[in-house]
Amino acid sequence: MPDKEFIIKQVKDNIQKFNPFDFCSGGGWPNYKTLDVIIKRMEENEEGTTVDVCILYVCDHANACFVENSNMDTLDKVLFFGRDGSFKIVE
Repeated sequence: MPDKEFIIKQVKDNIQKFNPFDFCSGGGWPNYKTLDVIIKRMEENEEGTTVDVCILYVCDHANACFVENSNMDTLDKVLFFGRDGSFKIVE
């Protein structure tokens, strides 16, 4: 089963596969440098591992320059990590 560090790396490496409109619903731009995950559920089968996660990230907001928000935003997703190295966003 994948560990937390592997999941964070895969989310960052595959961030372009996520719908950008899912992030920062209150406005701003997601700052992926601070990205973290909470693993809510993990299920393994013969094809790979399905992981239900809560992605934690910070949204930067424009003022005179980008101002980092100290509050974390969240995004719930179900991810699949295949034994063949594949990555898929299930929900």
